Amino acid sequence: MAKKLILTAAAVLILFSSCSNTSVPVSVFSGNIAYNNGRYQDSVLAYLKVLDSGNTYGRDVVLYNLANVYFMLSEPDAALEVWSEAEKATESVDILFRINFNRGVLYFQSGKFEEAYVSFKKALILKPEDLESKINLEESLSRIQSIKTPEVKNTQKTETDTFNTGRQLLDYVKRREEELWSGSEESADSSSLDW
Repeated sequence: MAKKLILTAAAVLILFSSCSNTSVPVSVFSGNIAYNNGRYQDSVLAYLKVLDSGNTYGRDVVLYNLANVYFMLSEPDAALEVWSEAEKATESVDILFRINFNRGVLYFQSGKFEEAYVSFKKALILKPEDLESKINLEESLSRIQSIKTPEVKNTQKTETDTFNTGRQLLDYVKRREEELWSGSEESADSSSLDW
């Protein structure tokens, strides 16, 4: 295992040795290793070193990683702020999905179920096939509905409309999955007829 890690590290260093500033990939790599080993302060320092270097290549990923470290350090305000920066710095659907998913988890753990609902909804729009986002969206919606009193539900029609839209989104995703599954079954049936 250690040999495999050393070979991977060597390959990464060789890969990035053509960069003009080799300290950037080395800092990112050391930040990732520190994070995986639970040394979160070391990870923060490595990521901040990259951001301070002025190198903009991969800035969105470094910001995303830095926010995740802040989340692990129970610094929710810092995590939310840095995820917002990463969101502005990226066009990657994968990173945007991960930011919204992680933001939803943070809000859910903080008891901010409406904010969690909105974040999981955004994540599902980016990747409708993600099962964990679907489950978390439904759980957020369930928590929201369970804490609402009848008086509040009657006076706040816009929130109810939002939750109904959420149910419609979940119904849409379920229908799409059924169509995908039934489409794959039909193609399997038709291919068996060709033989």
